Amino acid sequence: MKVLLSSGLIPDIKRNIITEDYGICPTSDFEKEVSDMCNLGMGIYNRGIEKVRKFGVEQGACQRNSAFIRAMAANQLSLDMIRKCSGLSDEEIKEILLQSREESTSPT
Repeated sequence: MKVLLSSGLIPDIKRNIITEDYGICPTSDFEKEVSDMCNLGMGIYNRGIEKVRKFGVEQGACQRNSAFIRAMAANQLSLDMIRKCSGLSDEEIKEILLQSREESTSPT
C-alpha cells in the first residue's frame, strides 16, 4: 500500500515494484482502481489547499478591515462616518476597536 500511495514514485515504477517485489500482476481493473484512488487523494488534497487559501484571503481581508477601522478612529472620524465608509455595523466597529485596545494594553 505504501508503494501505491507514494507521491515520489511515477506509475511505471510503482507497477514494476508491485510486480517484481510483491508478485502481483496488475490487471487493467487494478490499474484503474489505483488511478481512481490516486485521483481521489489528489481531489482531497486540492480541496484542502483551496480551503486554506480561502481562509488566508478571509483573514487578510479581516486584518485590512480592522486596520482601516482603527485608522479612521485614530483620525477622529465619527462612528457614523466609519460605518458609512466600511459598511460594517456599529457593533462590528466597536468590537474591532475594543479588540484593538485590548491588544495594545495586554502585556507581551
